[in-house]
Amino acid sequence: MQREAKISNYFLVFYCVVCLLLLSLPLSAPVASLKAGIVYVLDPAVFTGEKAQERLEQLPERIRGLITADEENKVLRAQAQESLWLEDNLKQLSVENQRLRSLLGLRAPRGWSPLWARVMERDPLNRYHSFLVDAGQNEGVAVDDPVLGPSPAGLAVVGRVVEVRPLSSVVLLLTDELSAVAADISSETVEGLVQGQGDARLLLNYLPPGAKPQKGETVYTAPASAVFPGNIPVGTVAAVRPEDPFLAVESAEVRPEVDAAALADVAILIKGAARPAISEPAK
Repeated sequence: MQREAKISNYFLVFYCVVCLLLLSLPLSAPVASLKAGIVYVLDPAVFTGEKAQERLEQLPERIRGLITADEENKVLRAQAQESLWLEDNLKQLSVENQRLRSLLGLRAPRGWSPLWARVMERDPLNRYHSFLVDAGQNEGVAVDDPVLGPSPAGLAVVGRVVEVRPLSSVVLLLTDELSAVAADISSETVEGLVQGQGDARLLLNYLPPGAKPQKGETVYTAPASAVFPGNIPVGTVAAVRPEDPFLAVESAEVRPEVDAAALADVAILIKGAARPAISEPAK
């Protein structure tokens, strides 16, 4: 412990001697350069601000050039970092622009007004149950409004609104076990019921005997649907279940047209013109 104290004292004495020596020496160019270098290393802020140019002019040319070059290097590094940030933002905006342009080309069914909303939140453990979107009562959204999503063929069924808040809404997906929609297949005008199974598949149930759904056929919403407009794509027949002699109905497995678990944007359909926002009464 005493040894460390002695070493510290030696260093203190050494620095004091150096400082006194520098103060006593005539202010020649080498001494001024050495003083400026030490000051810049210990406190660079001395050479910034309003009086920076005045202090630099008092220094020898070489040390002035070194300090100026170091300050310019700092500025260039900051500009380079800002350029990288701007370039990253530009790429993100370009991707967002392409996404929005593709959505603008999608048309809602006649007589309905689409309200585009972003998916804000979904439960990772129940991806096929529901999610939260950023449109609500203030935008005119109401319970049971149909919700569609973009697909290669256009807009397809996603689910319906089950809860409305001022700035957001909860969408119950068609893939949820509590969801169902009246539907028919493209080759026949027979009506069945598409039911959610709690995962990435649907079941087209209650088809009348003799119905012959074919693998690969498109399933559409039926005109008699209580929530959705008719002729909206629901999915594609993935497999036809064998006929059961003890059942009076046929069924088939359906692959959804839209993977609701991967959606980023949805269209909430509003009947007729968009509803006005509901404002709170004045107090």
